[in-house]
Amino acid sequence: MTFYEWRTQLRIYHALVLLAGGHDATRTALACGWANPSSFIAAFTDVVGTTPGRYRAEDRHRIGAPEQRED
Repeated sequence: MTFYEWRTQLRIYHALVLLAGGHDATRTALACGWANPSSFIAAFTDVVGTTPGRYRAEDRHRIGAPEQRED
């Protein structure tokens, strides 16, 4: 694994924690060091296999938490 791949994996792990905590994709992208949400969503989808929004929805469904609205 290259340094770049390792760093991306670490950033995605941090993103998973933030998304599970209820943060939206934009806030998570910026907190994890991406310059914009689009590049974060692309990297997240490549690694995890789904978009951050779908991940959050599936995570809430798994734990039985109520749906939250993003305004």
